[in-house]
Amino acid sequence: MDQDHSQLNLFSWQKETLGKGYEKLAAFCFDEAESVFLQVKKKHVSTDPETEEALFCTNYWKKVFDELESTSRVKAIPFLYKETNRFNFSNTWGQQQFRSALIRHLISLMQQQNMFHVNDQVVLSDLFLQIGQTDKAEEALTGQLSTNQQDNNLRFRLAQIHWLNGLKGEARRYYALGLLLNPASVPRLFLECDETADLIDKYGPEMAPAYGWVFGMLPLLRLPDEISVSGDSHRKALDCYRLLRKAEKASKGGDMDECVKYRKAMKEASPELYDEYFALISKRKLLW
Repeated sequence: MDQDHSQLNLFSWQKETLGKGYEKLAAFCFDEAESVFLQVKKKHVSTDPETEEALFCTNYWKKVFDELESTSRVKAIPFLYKETNRFNFSNTWGQQQFRSALIRHLISLMQQQNMFHVNDQVVLSDLFLQIGQTDKAEEALTGQLSTNQQDNNLRFRLAQIHWLNGLKGEARRYYALGLLLNPASVPRLFLECDETADLIDKYGPEMAPAYGWVFGMLPLLRLPDEISVSGDSHRKALDCYRLLRKAEKASKGGDMDECVKYRKAMKEASPELYDEYFALISKRKLLW
């Protein structure tokens, strides 16, 4: 019993001491962390994997931060991200806490330098998401998007966050707006809604918003006053979308002459879209 009790005390002490060591490591106090981990190592007659893992992690990242000090500010963030991304962190509490500390440090460096892009694929919001700060990720994307309305990568990233958080209506709004503003750029990686992806595949990204509304998959949005048109197919799609809005507005306002005028114009511009819209109108009449 005494031996079992002694082993239990050693286990509890080791767990507590390793935790203190990882707290030092998360504060980037590498020498202090190493000293704590070495205390644990001395208590063991044979090699302890968890302690060895902690020491390896400490020594590795001490070298990384030494190298970081001699790296230019421009290259420091991509360098630190690359090291963080490739290091094989274990699932232990201490290693995951340290990984989170590294990501928070990256975020801090980026904010100090007013940077949004880590590289071509990774942006500031991705780092916030990695440590579970969804609100911060959304805030970062919204701010960046306000300065570049044509950037669908940002808009679809924002839609992805909303979708994964269960705000599917808001996500669909961003998907529809992105397709209306810049159908030439559709980042599928951030497209969580299979229905929207199917619309794009079947009708093309330009016409997807119009068909999406007719089929009840996407909202009917008010178009911005200024849109940079990317080509004839985009121009035609925007014209059809405007006709849909005008026909719906006239119908709801009881102005059937205007409504019929816009429907006829839609039939001339896109008979296929008109057929689907006419089917929707017919269903409404049956419900009445």
